[in-house]
Amino acid sequence: MSICTLFCFWGVFALSHAREHLERIRAPSSSEDSQAKPIQAFANTQVNHKALVLLGVVFLLRAVVLSTAQVLWPLVVADRLLWTSHEYAYLLFASSITSTLAVTGYPYLEQKIGGLNTASWALILASLACLIGFGQHTGDTSIDAVLHIGFSIILFSCLALLEPCLLASAALHMPAEKGRSFGVAASVTRVGEIIGQLSGTYLYSSSKAWDPQVFGAMGHLPFLLTTGILGIAICLIVWLKYSVSPSSMNLKSLNGTIGNPRISKDVYSHVKFSPLTFKETVSIDIDQE
Repeated sequence: MSICTLFCFWGVFALSHAREHLERIRAPSSSEDSQAKPIQAFANTQVNHKALVLLGVVFLLRAVVLSTAQVLWPLVVADRLLWTSHEYAYLLFASSITSTLAVTGYPYLEQKIGGLNTASWALILASLACLIGFGQHTGDTSIDAVLHIGFSIILFSCLALLEPCLLASAALHMPAEKGRSFGVAASVTRVGEIIGQLSGTYLYSSSKAWDPQVFGAMGHLPFLLTTGILGIAICLIVWLKYSVSPSSMNLKSLNGTIGNPRISKDVYSHVKFSPLTFKETVSIDIDQE
């Protein structure tokens, strides 16, 4: 309980600091506010159903992988490493610390490489970590322990980082009233968790009864499948990145709606997302006739 309380106090401190930072931002003048309202209203009403469907599937796949790994983690530690609950508690504590640090670093990564790029790299690292940390068994307890500790922490940290990435990307394509959309995302996540818990335990117990020479035996089958699921999620994120562009969609639809503007060749659309406030800001440079 003390560990949970520590993270709760850290969350309150982070939110308070973010609120103070937002309050120091200069409020726009009346003229700037009047010019920004039509653009912001336009941006908040754009709904990209294709992007939301793709992100919803990635939400589901992430939940399946995370719940499978979480429910099977103590079993893997006990069967392969011969650890007790005492060693598993230390491993779980280390994973919680690194996952918190990963989520804390998301705003920096989003500004440097973008939300979808961050999600892509998180999925790539998670798939490799799942395959190496859970999907292999050398037979040497010391080697297995080193590989499992390192890559299991990487797996859960990347999956934790993936959640704000997906929420940030989904918020750019949601309607102005986002409550229902986030409710659907939460429901999809719960469904994925149920699927992962039921299928993961069944596949693990079944594959342990197989001959050791069979592919996926000795409890490796669920982790090999989750690695493939993460590969599918990577393909969906890449498809979303190169087929759906909210900035280009807004520019195309914006042409002719605000005083019949003439959009020059040097128009840039910058879409930034704040994971703390779930608000988007769209700034567009337009040459007025």
